[in-house]
Amino acid sequence: MSKEYMGCQEVANMMGISRATVHRYCATGKFRCVRLNRKIFIRKKDIDALFDNAEPYEVMPVNRAPITEFYTMQEITEKFEVSESTVYNRVIAKQTPKVLSQGKTIYSKKHIDRHFARKLPDPQIAEWYTVEEIREKYNMSVSAVYSFTSEYGIPRKKSRGKTYYSKSHTDQHLKMRRPDPEIKVWYSMNDIVALYNFAPGYVSNLIYKNPIPKIRRGNKGYYSKEHFDRLVREKQLVPEYYTVEEAMAKYNLTRDTLYHHIRYNDIPKIKDGRYIKISKPELDAIFEQPITI
Repeated sequence: MSKEYMGCQEVANMMGISRATVHRYCATGKFRCVRLNRKIFIRKKDIDALFDNAEPYEVMPVNRAPITEFYTMQEITEKFEVSESTVYNRVIAKQTPKVLSQGKTIYSKKHIDRHFARKLPDPQIAEWYTVEEIREKYNMSVSAVYSFTSEYGIPRKKSRGKTYYSKSHTDQHLKMRRPDPEIKVWYSMNDIVALYNFAPGYVSNLIYKNPIPKIRRGNKGYYSKEHFDRLVREKQLVPEYYTVEEAMAKYNLTRDTLYHHIRYNDIPKIKDGRYIKISKPELDAIFEQPITI
């Protein structure tokens, strides 16, 4: 026997949609719902009712303008600096319109431009790095280079099977990786954790959001002592923690549920003797954010 009232996840599983979609449908009024404390309930009969008076599905006619401009294969490979096999794979995957003209296959210019637009480098970018040049200059691993260029959307181009990245954009984002020769004293992550009693995740977040000069020695990162100490002084950074019992009592959680939220949301924690302490601001952010329906 099916349940009369269901939560968001149950509705999502039943309809084959995501939980976020169910929340959106509740927010826009497509689903009637009731919120009790932090939980949302939807009646199954209200979902069934959506289909009782549903309007017939109609396919809207699409008036497409005729295609009048085309590229030859040679024009595509020269303009976008790609191989013929790359072009063949892309036109097959994208079902690019094509015609036969004087014994040669030609391809829709509009569609090809759309498929390969990102392969055209910005004409204002004059200097480019290879992956190896970035790796050597900034002492990064190859995987770190790829992660960095992807995360910051560094403009790139491909030429003869090789990928190049904008020199100016790369230098702008990575200039802090080149240590000032004036800096003589560096902290390791362990040094900071031990000195300030910060959780490692909290330290990583500070370093990510603030311009702390850093270097790598082997596979370890080191951070300017002067700059980190100054940041702590200026922002008066004093980390606050809950004990497990305090967190359970404040948010009415069982121990297992609390640890689930810590793992799922990657909330920083530290060990103080035989006690575990949980970062207060991160835990508060999870449970005190407003829910809008």
